Order: sequence, then C-alpha cells, then structure tokens
Amino acid sequence: MNLLVLPDAAHVARYVSSLVQSTIRTCPTAAIALPTGKTPLPIYAALAPRLAARKVDASGVSWFALDEFLGKEVPPEATFRHFLLTRFIEPAGLSPERLFTLCSASDDPAAEAARYESAIRDAGGLALALLGLGGNGHIAFNEPGSPRDGRTGLRPLTESTRQANQYLFTSASAVPQLGLSMGIGTLLEARRIVMAATGSGKADIVARLAASEPDEALPASLLKRHLDCTVVLDEEAAAGL
Repeated sequence: MNLLVLPDAAHVARYVSSLVQSTIRTCPTAAIALPTGKTPLPIYAALAPRLAARKVDASGVSWFALDEFLGKEVPPEATFRHFLLTRFIEPAGLSPERLFTLCSASDDPAAEAARYESAIRDAGGLALALLGLGGNGHIAFNEPGSPRDGRTGLRPLTESTRQANQYLFTSASAVPQLGLSMGIGTLLEARRIVMAATGSGKADIVARLAASEPDEALPASLLKRHLDCTVVLDEEAAAGL
C-alpha cells in the first residue's frame, strides 16, 4: 500500500481525477468503481468538467457504484444512484445507462448481488476502484469484521455509518439498517485501487491504517494485500503519520 500526501483536498481531487483520466485513455472501455460520501465530491467536481468537455472520451466506460442502501422505503433521492447521477454522471455529460447500481428495493438481495457480480465480470472486471475511508476503517459498506474474501452482498450498517449518511435522509431513523455492497474480495480483484482520505477527521483512522497489518477488524487494512493500491491523503488526514 502506497501512501501519497498532498497539500490539501483540492490537490487530492486533481490528482485522483488525473488517475481516472489516465485509466480511461489506457482502456476506453474500462469498468470503474465509484464511491459516494463527502470525500469524493471534490474529485467529481474536478473530473466532470474534463469529461463533459471531451478532454477524454469516457463514452465507453462502465461506472459501478460501490454500494447502495437496501429498503423499499428508501426515497429515490436518497439512493446512491441518485447521488452519482446528480454529482457526477449528469455534470460529466455521460449516459445514465453507463452507470450500474444495486437495486435498493430488491426483494432478493442474494440474486441482486449475483447479478451485480455478473455485470462486473461482463464489463471485463474492475480496472480501477475508487474508495473512501470510513471513520471506523470501513470500505464501501464492509464494516469491521467483514471477511477478506467477501463478495457483493447484504451488509448490516453500524450506527456510525448510518449517522454519516443521515444527510441524505429526513431523519436519523429513516437511514436503513442494511445495505448492499461490493465485497472486499470483489474489490481486491480490481486491477488498481485508489483510496482518498481528507480532513482532520480522518487523521486517527489513517494513522491506525498505516500501522496495521491486514486485519478484518480494520477492513481498509486488507487492501495491503493488493499489488497496486495507493492511499491519497491531504496534510490534515496525514497529520498522525
């Protein structure tokens, strides 16, 4: 796992945006996994105008959401599909048909997970997985204790993860208890992994990650098993190193 420290979140956004563009230039039909949350917003803000201006032709790229809430009561505007459409796909001028997401209203989570794994395989496997870093070390919806060889499937959400996503809902009680997520095993099959962490609020977990051996109690540490994984930090997130 390579750690790269840049001055601030804007530099992190530009750097990760350049990596995505490089991936697309190398493989115009690449499959790329996308995170949600607050950390990737500056990345999408940096990347979308470049794609919209056709500085890079991303029309053949398949974009895969890392995870999704599960529950028929989840309003469309709170789904991660809506998040990615409005924050990235539409501003980038990309076709919504190129965004692949898990179904929040699925009656059969196991079948939905299998469908998603099949879609990733059909797209040639993930060329690049973009990740954020949860405050407890979770990646996507893989909370502490998630198996290192886990595949896409049903995940219980911790209270801290639910609180972190409360901004998408009208109240704390409305945040679902369950989600669907790519598994750690699924992510480790990506040909390249790039994880971003910014802000002083991530300093403690970044320090823990840097000092940890691969351990299911700290899911992000399992990425140390990958041959091409880079963690891109701003100086605030790297303050504990």
